[in-house]
Amino acid sequence: MSWQWQLGIKEIGLSSSEEDHFVDITGGVGVGYDLHSDVNAYALLNAGVWANLANFEPFCNQKGG
Repeated sequence: MSWQWQLGIKEIGLSSSEEDHFVDITGGVGVGYDLHSDVNAYALLNAGVWANLANFEPFCNQKGG
């Protein structure tokens, strides 16, 4: 079992001249495999939200390695 979570504030570029700060809440779960004593592999599915007073954007992404 693998997992990840994150809570913070990110500065995101909205266009070439605009930037804004968003609260970032992200969490995810996945699976991990021991391929060898020194080699591991994992697959992780994250979901979360970026939000500020004017915008709310849910998202989902996957990671692997």
